[in-house]
Amino acid sequence: MARCIYKGCEFDAWDKDPDGLCIYHSRREDKKEEFWRAFWDGKPQERPAVALNKFIRKDNKGNEYYNFKGFVFPDMDFHEIEFVKPAHFSEATFSGEANFLRATFSGRAYFSEATFSGRAHFSGTKFSGKAYFSEARFSGEAHFSEATFSGEARFLRTTFSGPLLFRETIIKGECIFKQTDFLASAVFERCDLNEGHLILDSAFMAEPEKVNFRLFDENAQHLAFVNISVNTLRGIGFVGMNFLRDGRIYTEDYLKTQGDYSDSGRLNKAGLELALSAYRGLRLNYEDNGLFPEARHFYIREMELKRELEIYPNYWLIKDFWKNFCSYIGLLWVYGVWHGHFWRWVRYEVFSLQSWYHRISSCGESYRKAFVWLMGLYLVCGILYWIGGLTVRDRGETFAANPFIFSLKSLIPGFYMILGVPENPWKAALMFAEGVLGLVIITLFLLAVRRRFKR
Repeated sequence: MARCIYKGCEFDAWDKDPDGLCIYHSRREDKKEEFWRAFWDGKPQERPAVALNKFIRKDNKGNEYYNFKGFVFPDMDFHEIEFVKPAHFSEATFSGEANFLRATFSGRAYFSEATFSGRAHFSGTKFSGKAYFSEARFSGEAHFSEATFSGEARFLRTTFSGPLLFRETIIKGECIFKQTDFLASAVFERCDLNEGHLILDSAFMAEPEKVNFRLFDENAQHLAFVNISVNTLRGIGFVGMNFLRDGRIYTEDYLKTQGDYSDSGRLNKAGLELALSAYRGLRLNYEDNGLFPEARHFYIREMELKRELEIYPNYWLIKDFWKNFCSYIGLLWVYGVWHGHFWRWVRYEVFSLQSWYHRISSCGESYRKAFVWLMGLYLVCGILYWIGGLTVRDRGETFAANPFIFSLKSLIPGFYMILGVPENPWKAALMFAEGVLGLVIITLFLLAVRRRFKR
């Protein structure tokens, strides 16, 4: 009998298929009963595991795997079946329901370019190795509730035309939805990310309001949103999410692993812009929903990234010049000490307006912090006026002044003009400096108060 014409297939062609395909690759819609009997060795009710042995093949290195590549499955029941070797379902078609309920994949699972026309059940399924669903198409519901991904899971250019459900899913590696199309609803609820991460990279969402993340508790920090528009992020639903580490998420760490967005372990300009966009979208999302205490964490991180973007061009220009100069004179170690510690601290913490904005008022989020800085400035200046006494000259007259009252009045913008000037030139300079700093801090204090009451 002739062989199946499907590339690499070793089974005989099915006599009822007009195209010369075996019963496993045939697309005839009336093959269900015969398919089950052939697949399960005549025992479709018992579904003996030994029936899978006839699909074992070897790769070029002699490693064994189950070859279901290109199979056209009718309604198929794999529930609680254990695949003890890597399973290749690439290019397979599930024309009916695909039931992998509580199945176990001990090796890698390949579902690349697979087509699921009906409901796909992977609830309770255990993927012990890597799982690949790249370019797979799910036309019906896709359930991954209580599934366990022990290795990496890739949904690259996958299309979900029907609802997707990840409920109480355990993810121990990186579960990546890259360039994935969510054309219907998608719910990620109570996912366990203690040892893993959930990443949405360049994903398309036809209706962002139907994509929901719920009750992640402390696991929310393991989420990453990359190259997703601000408006899309703004529309996603977040319920009961607890973002720790001051609202930081995995986005930045993920970008550092991507060569196009990092340089020497730091985000480059493109990476900073993507991270900034993610935090801005999350901040606007929470503000739109009136969750201002949570939004403030994203706002602070957004401002910090904005600060890094501001110093980025000059930082790298001077860094390269300094490195080349030190290398030319044979003192490259000086560059390492300077750049690694002092220079970055000076540029990033001392001469950055965004840094001081964050330090004084948490980027406009804390009026209490600004008030503490104001009182600190008042006390420090008062003490400095008090040391050695304070003598003030006003309209030709000289008199002793109370240093703390003088310090308090100096904080008020413009008030120093009618206070007189200390005879000591250093204390006179201190008075003008206090007036300028007081004006800045009072402005930041009022902005923070306005922001709080505006909400």
